[in-house]
Amino acid sequence: MPNRIENLPVIEGVETVVLGRYVLDESERYAAELRLAVGDAIRERDIQNHREMGFRARQQSRHSDVTISDRSVSIEGQTVTIRQFLPAALRQGAYLHFHGGGWVFGSASIYDDELAELSHDLGIAIFSVDYRLAPEFPFPAPMNDAETAARWLLREGMHEFDLAHVAIGGWSAGAHLAAIALQRLNVAGEANAFCAANLLYGIFDLSMTPSQRMGLNTPRLTRSDLEWYYELVLPSTSAEDRRSEHCSPIYGDLKKMPPARFAVGTYDPLFDDSAFMAERWAAAGSRTTLEIYLAGAHGFARQPNALGDLARQNESAFLDGHLNPA
Repeated sequence: MPNRIENLPVIEGVETVVLGRYVLDESERYAAELRLAVGDAIRERDIQNHREMGFRARQQSRHSDVTISDRSVSIEGQTVTIRQFLPAALRQGAYLHFHGGGWVFGSASIYDDELAELSHDLGIAIFSVDYRLAPEFPFPAPMNDAETAARWLLREGMHEFDLAHVAIGGWSAGAHLAAIALQRLNVAGEANAFCAANLLYGIFDLSMTPSQRMGLNTPRLTRSDLEWYYELVLPSTSAEDRRSEHCSPIYGDLKKMPPARFAVGTYDPLFDDSAFMAERWAAAGSRTTLEIYLAGAHGFARQPNALGDLARQNESAFLDGHLNPA
């Protein structure tokens, strides 16, 4: 899939920001290195071993003022495990976070350093959800866990921690779960109790957008990878089956949603997911920003380079503006 610098979208009602021009050469080199270092195809890897590798590679928090602990929370008879980040000087904001990993890999603890940094810098509580993973727990298990965590935060967590503002979001598959949770809450008119949605390179159409279908040689995530994830999380389903609001949030009700930030790179096969979802979000009447990162591969917000730094700064600024309003 080509890098789309000259043909970036203009979407009515969406504040679109193109970022990374001043570091484009570095970002292009980094993307090229990712392509060369691709290794075995994701479908050929041992799932348990790959999960353990991710756990061993995690970085410990550098912030001793942030207390990190695991706990189980329950609401309406449903229970889910969350990883809790509490800064010593807690203000009145919290962020409900969902990790990435294609609903198959990842865990809340892998992101201790990044989430503790965000908690420390903004003075916010962060609740990262350890939702159940496929193939042991295919859909709707991860989505049920996302809804449970969101309902707990709105109905009990806000009171427990004396919170005035709560945001929701995640990365990749985590952005998908955040959107699903909002749509489920919308049935009871609760989605806009969240003051903001922070959605980075999300998967919003599991029947495959054009950019997903064209992602044959995209760095870090390809069409083949996505098809494998879909096989595990939605076994024995067709693309038509997945073109449903129950698994693809782009087809769901987006009215009365909180203000949203979408962020995606031009080398991401999920580019269209963010662009199309941002358009629908805005058309349904909610304030929407789309950040396009030039030469950004999937997962660029974790890159140890200038583009990653820029993405993390923008994420922090977005959450700070909504969770710690002047």
